[in-house]
Amino acid sequence: MITQKEWTDIHENLSNPRGHVEIEVSGVGMVSFLVTRIRPLSFQIMSYVNGSFKWVWMNAKTQSVERDICARKIVRKLFPPTKRKALKKIKGSGLSEKMFAMYSPLWPTPGGLIRHLKKVAATRDCRLIRVGYNTVNTPKFIDPPQPAAAG
Repeated sequence: MITQKEWTDIHENLSNPRGHVEIEVSGVGMVSFLVTRIRPLSFQIMSYVNGSFKWVWMNAKTQSVERDICARKIVRKLFPPTKRKALKKIKGSGLSEKMFAMYSPLWPTPGGLIRHLKKVAATRDCRLIRVGYNTVNTPKFIDPPQPAAAG
């Protein structure tokens, strides 16, 4: 179970250009989210399952556990607004309102990703493994051994 403080840490970490988070999800394994440079000064969050990504998971016609966990659903109209106006004039044509769905492994903001992950965490057992490049359950700094006192 991921706590509210851990969700805040995930959001803070994925808000910077070097963000990296790893979550273990039951039935899938390790899911990693890495802030990636798309173009100069433009970053998005890329998702990986067990260290890899396959476009097969993004197929809208097949059901995939990986897609449900790490991809974002995008629904768009089939035609642009100018073509829709022309299609509306044709009586009996329902083409102007047709929609299609596609899936993307890229998340533009950490807020949307975290809302999606909270829904996933409600149905599956999720455990935070790593925020940034430090493991969650180990100390960030280990004190060096102190010399023995003379005397």
